[in-house]
Amino acid sequence: MAASLITQVISSLTNIINRKTQTEAEMVVAGDTTMAELVIILAQINIWKGQANTVATEVNLAAVDAVSASAVAVAAQVLAEAVANATVYVPGTTYAAGVVVLDPGNNYIAYTSQQGSNTGNTPNTDDGTWWTLTIPDITNSMINAADKATPVDADYLGLIDSAASNVLKKLTWANIKATLKTYFDGLYVTAVTWERKTTNFTAVAGGKYKVDIGLTATLPASPSDNDQIWFSPLGDIATTNSTIARNGEKIMDAAADMTWNANAPFSLVYDSTLTDWRFA
Repeated sequence: MAASLITQVISSLTNIINRKTQTEAEMVVAGDTTMAELVIILAQINIWKGQANTVATEVNLAAVDAVSASAVAVAAQVLAEAVANATVYVPGTTYAAGVVVLDPGNNYIAYTSQQGSNTGNTPNTDDGTWWTLTIPDITNSMINAADKATPVDADYLGLIDSAASNVLKKLTWANIKATLKTYFDGLYVTAVTWERKTTNFTAVAGGKYKVDIGLTATLPASPSDNDQIWFSPLGDIATTNSTIARNGEKIMDAAADMTWNANAPFSLVYDSTLTDWRFA
């Protein structure tokens, strides 16, 4: 139909061009006829345009369907390869060790036979004696595992690594203990045992000392901010004084050693801004 319409228009145009001897009235009639035919062709072209758009849409949908079908095919291939050596379990059948079966009573989960004399032992649990899951079930494996009351450093625990796309990783008990120690050390002051001192000594930050009379306790040479040291008298220091040697730092704003002449415990804390040991 389209070719016929186009031929008619070309014929009409040719007639207009060749009929130079036509009267004006005849030329008008011929032109009107040609214009009418052009209108018909334009209408038909619009119809073709709509049909072409429809075809294009159908082609796109077909392409999407093809991609989806390809994805399904790939998934089916993967599934087929996973159970390529599997067979549907038949009750009462003996399966040799290593044979993979699909349990129809348990969503066709794949189990691997562990020994040849498994007749009557339905593969519905990962008991480790007759059957094991071909693809391990981590949850059930953990639930069915034996208990261990006291872990040792070489033992492993599983974890999901949130910093690596949630992949499964393992961690030793030794690393867990070290991590927890670092964490809790930052929250609490480490317990320090009181030391008994009967001769002159140099104190260390965090130290706790029970000091005999008449001794010299020397403070650390390079203290850090908030370093603290505790002292407690063992005898009558009020009668026989002991000395706290400043070791280059001030004590309570004084650039001099401190005479300990009171029978009472005390502590000193270092302030790095003041470069001074202060009573706490």
